[in-house]
Amino acid sequence: MYKKIFIFILVNYFLTGLVSANLNVKARTAILQDFHSGEILYEKEPDISIYPASMTKIMTAIIAFDLIKSGDLTLDEKFIISEKAWRLSTSGYSSMFIMVGDNVSVENLLKGIIVASGNDSCVALAEGIAGTEEEFAILMTAKAQEIGMENTNFANSSGINDPDNYSTVRDILLMSNYLIKNHPK
Repeated sequence: MYKKIFIFILVNYFLTGLVSANLNVKARTAILQDFHSGEILYEKEPDISIYPASMTKIMTAIIAFDLIKSGDLTLDEKFIISEKAWRLSTSGYSSMFIMVGDNVSVENLLKGIIVASGNDSCVALAEGIAGTEEEFAILMTAKAQEIGMENTNFANSSGINDPDNYSTVRDILLMSNYLIKNHPK
């Protein structure tokens, strides 16, 4: 009991000191929020446009989790792996190394995204849900707008560089909060 109280006090002291200190964050843009209160503790140019890279995969997972929650998708459903998805199963890309023609469950594709940051699993899941990755990106952008991400556009499901795939750290914060609040498991 005393150990938990000590840790709580220590963390609060650290965060209070951190926030009141003049931080020298070397990143071009940053944001820090107390999740429970919603208070922004620190921000540095939070609305500058950035390439979200693999943070894009958060929205890919959100789309799948929302569909599972609504009953329109199940973890047991299987999708056939396309050549487009398989081509990302190569050295130099984050991958779960799926093969063309394999039938892979939604559950395993989600694990490939969450655990391995698999670009191939993102494409396979996107194609399985929406038919094409391009159509899935439209769903992603619509969801972003729905949850208040005003400065975000998704061009693909994985975050592989594309000039039309952009966001801000403030929008990524909104997306992350949505994921944690709506899909805590």
